[in-house]
Parts: sequence; structure tokens; C-alpha cells
Amino acid sequence: MIRKGIILVYILLLAGCLQKVDDTFTILIEFPIDTLDPRYAVSAYSIKACRLIYNSLVRIDRDLKVKNDLAEEIHYISPTELYVRIKKGIRFHNGDELTSSDVKYTYDSIRDEKRHSPYSGLYKRIKDIEIIDRYTLIFRLEAPHAPFISDLVMGIIPEAIDIRDNNYLSKNPIGTNSFKLYKYISEEHIILEKYDKNINFPLRFLAFKTIRDDNTRLLSLLNGGGDLIQNAVAPIIATELKDRSIEVISAPSILYTYMGINLEDPILKNILVRKAIAYAIDRDAIIKYKFMGMARPSYSVLAPEHWAYEEGVTKYEYNPQKARELLDRAGYIDPDGDGPQKRFTITYKTSTNKFRIQIAKMICNMLEEVGIGVELRAYEFGTFFSDIKSGNFQIYTMQWTEPIEPDFYYWIFHSSSIPDEKGNTTGANRGRYRNRELDRLLEEGRITLDFEKRREIYRKVQRIVSEELPYISLWHEHNIALLNARYINYNIFPNASFEPVKDILIK
Repeated sequence: MIRKGIILVYILLLAGCLQKVDDTFTILIEFPIDTLDPRYAVSAYSIKACRLIYNSLVRIDRDLKVKNDLAEEIHYISPTELYVRIKKGIRFHNGDELTSSDVKYTYDSIRDEKRHSPYSGLYKRIKDIEIIDRYTLIFRLEAPHAPFISDLVMGIIPEAIDIRDNNYLSKNPIGTNSFKLYKYISEEHIILEKYDKNINFPLRFLAFKTIRDDNTRLLSLLNGGGDLIQNAVAPIIATELKDRSIEVISAPSILYTYMGINLEDPILKNILVRKAIAYAIDRDAIIKYKFMGMARPSYSVLAPEHWAYEEGVTKYEYNPQKARELLDRAGYIDPDGDGPQKRFTITYKTSTNKFRIQIAKMICNMLEEVGIGVELRAYEFGTFFSDIKSGNFQIYTMQWTEPIEPDFYYWIFHSSSIPDEKGNTTGANRGRYRNRELDRLLEEGRITLDFEKRREIYRKVQRIVSEELPYISLWHEHNIALLNARYINYNIFPNASFEPVKDILIK
């Protein structure tokens, strides 16, 4: 019935409107772009917009590998010294040439505690940055740090502009990348202009328009009010829109969905209970009926195509009988067999997103099938995330969007990354997981520069995590794009960046 209603609305809309044709390609997003200063951009859309405006010393390519961007040459000259030579002739959107002074200024400003950049902790290991000449620098570190080169994915800003007004770039970005700011209407409506004549992008303008309501956003696309929606649509709706006016594009992603667990909870600290939960969840059914096949089961934070992925992790295929046996072994005997009484009851927190609530209800039903009572609570995202950061939960489901550098495991599982009661931390170990062997491996992974040795370290890390289950891995959702059929050649990146928009063509 719901599907028929969607299709009916769709047909009526198409019958009553024409595709708008102008010199603007509009991306419809569900949350606003809160800043265009890369030093402060932490929300997904702010980061993605900044990466179209600014260049970094290095970038992450389609294959999830680190490649030179502004850097012409970059290599270690000692375990704690990184030599960087930037390309000559790179100009900011205001015409000034980018030099080593701008690079040093960018990182020094982030490290300045008075600036309160959320990335200050990422660069605290920098001892100093020495300018050798107009295009050459040396980064000196306090100690060897293997992930440091990948940490340099940070937009470089113009010193001369920022030094006059520290807040200017938030709404008046000046970078060196393919698009420059044309008009900042509000954080919900921003228009960029093509700057790089060498990209394929066939129009003059690229706009971001925020429409928070899912239905309104979709109708706007169908009605010609936008040209692209990426990952802001339920898969079941996407499958209904395969029509000549909308192209549905789906591709594997690295986006990782997991169940977070409070390991200080008296019930959930028992590894047998956590394993029972893992076996009780039918990932394949959720992928089939909720994602319409546009996802794949995950067994690690890292996606299978990642260079450090470990195939030999413990995989918890759906097995409700085994889940019941594990709960029995844990001492939680079902009081009435298959009757209505539960072994115990836990609280499951999620956001108010309708699609996520539907998935959460499926998981609740699966857990109740093995005798686990579940109380589902949905909150507005701000409240939900605040509870998660402060450890106020038993279980929850959430996503990590770009787990690319395997040092990410340090951020989410090292014991030093546990937040305090207010959620303040230098990491995101929100489940309070502690494992000395894992800590040792994660510390070793940070200082090991040899690629193969480092890969083996993180393979061991993944095996430990899969056995101890501080997270229960659920799935990697596909990236889904709804594209105005006027355009072709939009090839989604695994990290769902908007970089592919540079290559679109008009039919």
C-alpha cells in the first residue's frame, strides 16, 4: 500500500512538472553545512564541501590510498622528520600563490589551543614545522607516528586572509580546489562556482541546498528542484524510482554500521551475552528486506577492500539456537522455555530517523526470539549522541563514515580513548573497552613504519576485536545516489565524497 502511494505521488508529480534546466547543479542534503573552514569542519557535509574548495597536502583516492595532492614530494628523512615539497604555481581563489608559509600557518593555527579546533589533538604530536624555502618544509614529530602522512588530509588556508580575521573563512572560504564560493546565502543554501577549467563539470555553479524532511527532499528532486541526493534516501524508496527522469546509482561503500555495547553494564560485560546477541541478529534478512540488497554484512570496522582487512576474523552468522545456548551458559536461563517471559531486558537507543527505527525494531524482534527483552528508545540526534558520548546506554546502533586509516582502532578501542562522564575525551571508546594486549598492539601500530609489519599488527587487532566484541559489526551500506537523468558519469567514491561531481557530463 505504501509503495503504491509513493508511486502514485511520483507519477502525479512527473505529470505536472518539467525538469528545470539552468547553469546550476544542485545537491540536496539533509543537514546544513555549518562551516566552510576545514579546521573546524566535523559534520559530514561540511567536510565534503570543504574538500571541493580546499586542497590538502595529500588526499584519499578512489582506492582508499593516500596520494599526493598539493605535495609534489613527501617522504620521511628520519623516523620523526617528514620532508614536504609543494607544487609551484598553485593559486588560491583570490589569486595569491600558495606557499610553504600557508602550509605551516594552517597546521600551527590548528595546534593553537586558543583556536579550539576539534583537530588540535590530531596534530599535537608535531614538535615544530620548519620552512626551508618558499615551497619546502620539514615536519618534526615528538615521536614516530606511522599514520601521520594520512593525517595531512587537511585543507590548506591562506595565511594572509586568516591572520586578519580568524572567523572569515567559515562563511567566506578561499581555497585552491576546483570550486570557489560564489554566494553564501545561509548554512542551508550555499552556491559554489567552477574554478578549475580542467575538470569536466559542465555547468557554472554547484549548489548545496538543505531540506531536512525526507519526503520534501525527495519531492524536490522529482520536481526539478535538485539534481542529486546521495545517501539521504531509504533504499526501498530508491528502488521505486528507477525511471527515465531519475537514475539510481548504487555502489559498495566503507560506511560501517555497528552495535555499540556498554562493557561496564553488569549483563553486557559477559562475553557470552555479547556473542549471543551477535548470533541472534540476522544481517542477511535486514539487508534483503530493509536495504533491498544494497548492503553487505560486515565482520570488521574495515571494509574487505581495505589493505589491512583481516579475512580470518570470527564471523557471527545468524544462529539463534547457538545464541540461546550461549545465554544458558552465561547463567541466563529462559524462565519459561519459548514463553513470553524474558531472560533479562536491556535498553536499545537509536535516533528518530524513521528508517533507522524500522531496522532497530527488526533487531529487537530477533533478540526477543532468543529470550532477550528489549526496550527501544528513540531520541533526537543531539540527545541520542550526547547519551552515547557520556556512556549513558546499554546498546545502540550507529555508523562510522570513513574508517580508512587503521589507527582509527586506537580512537575507538584504546583504553586511553575512554570518555569521562561528560563525554570529554581524546577518543571515542564509549563502551569503556579495556584490553592490555590490544593497547600494546595499537601503540605498536602507531610507530611501525614498515607497511607489511603494520598490516599484520592490524590484522591481529581485528582478530582480537572480533573475539571480544566491544562492537558487534552489522553491515556496510551501499552508497546510493539519485541523479537527475540529464547527467551521466557520476561514479560514487567508497567514502561517499562529492568528488565525482567534477566528472559529470550532460547527456
